[in-house]
Amino acid sequence: MSDAPLKVAIVIHSGVDTREGAMKVFNALESARDFKEGGDYIDVIFDGEGTRTAVIISQPDHPLYKAFKDVEDIITGVCRFCIVQQNMADAAQKAGLALLDEYHNHPSYRNLIKSGYQVLNF
Repeated sequence: MSDAPLKVAIVIHSGVDTREGAMKVFNALESARDFKEGGDYIDVIFDGEGTRTAVIISQPDHPLYKAFKDVEDIITGVCRFCIVQQNMADAAQKAGLALLDEYHNHPSYRNLIKSGYQVLNF
């Protein structure tokens, strides 16, 4: 088995308004931390409803804030199209989240896969 670092993109689509959604987001962030601590190449992307989630959990009073802060340095950003549709682009930028727009105002998963990344969706 190779010791070469893995290349993984974790995409968070889930909201945090339900217990199920919050647990998916927590598991995504924990998985990201696991890869980060393992020395792998890891990108975290928020897409769909997950763009709203990124803004919500970036607030210090949110229960998932610590998990968010633990991986903040590997968060690539949020889908520009989706965050604009939710009228939260300014809030995302104030939270330090980049707006991703490589493919028609969306992140390009094709580019990630072409670069050798495995994509995990939560």
